[in-house]
Amino acid sequence: MKVQVLLSCMNEVDTSIVGRSNIQSDVVVVNQCGTDSTREFTFKNNKGEECRCKFINTTQRGLSNSRNLALKNAWNDICILCDDDEVFKDDYPEKIIMSYNGNPGYQLLFFEIGNRANGKTGYRKRIEINRRKSLAICSVQISFLRKAVIDSNIVFNPKFGAGVTQAGGEEHIFLYDCFKHGLKGLNVPIEISSLNENSSSTWWRGISREYLIDEGQVLRQLFGLFGGLAASTLFIIKKRDMIRTKLDLVAAYKAILRGVFRKD
Repeated sequence: MKVQVLLSCMNEVDTSIVGRSNIQSDVVVVNQCGTDSTREFTFKNNKGEECRCKFINTTQRGLSNSRNLALKNAWNDICILCDDDEVFKDDYPEKIIMSYNGNPGYQLLFFEIGNRANGKTGYRKRIEINRRKSLAICSVQISFLRKAVIDSNIVFNPKFGAGVTQAGGEEHIFLYDCFKHGLKGLNVPIEISSLNENSSSTWWRGISREYLIDEGQVLRQLFGLFGGLAASTLFIIKKRDMIRTKLDLVAAYKAILRGVFRKD
């Protein structure tokens, strides 16, 4: 088995992100920028092993489109998602391969990430991940067997994610689709990378009416109409203190319900 990183970034002027991210395996980089071009090259990792990079510049926008383009161009057995503020540990390929070999029957493995800027610490233990538990997973924890995802015709929904909506949620919709197709997921308490503490989110702009509408759409996509209504109510209750600093709670609830009922 071989590992491949699927790295999404924006407006990179050269290929130096491969080194900054400490990539030690094959990698597909999708750089959303102002040009369309593709470059392939090889580089040596810290062990002197030759690795292959496919670096794709594209004018296409949206994080889901970036993930899908990377997946379409991947070739190895195991894929792991990566953002431009992530730095891998030197031995991540060995840790990932060892984890898949030691956990047969799982097509999705979720790894621990250091310096989680969103305040989530992950499960920090070996635990099977189902649809509900997957809501605590962030995108850069996700790895999967490429053939299992491709054979099930699973892609990231281009209607959701950074660059399209303010609420994100594309990784959870992706995971829900995986579980619906019978794929099994496991959280592995092994840290493989860390996030740059000085980086800032490219999509989070704080609570706003537009964010809540988008969040309502995500919840509808995940849970259906009635489940989305219940989840939206719980979201407003749970986040009420944060919401009050920006919006009246009644206005916030109306906004998230508008997203739930939106049909486009």
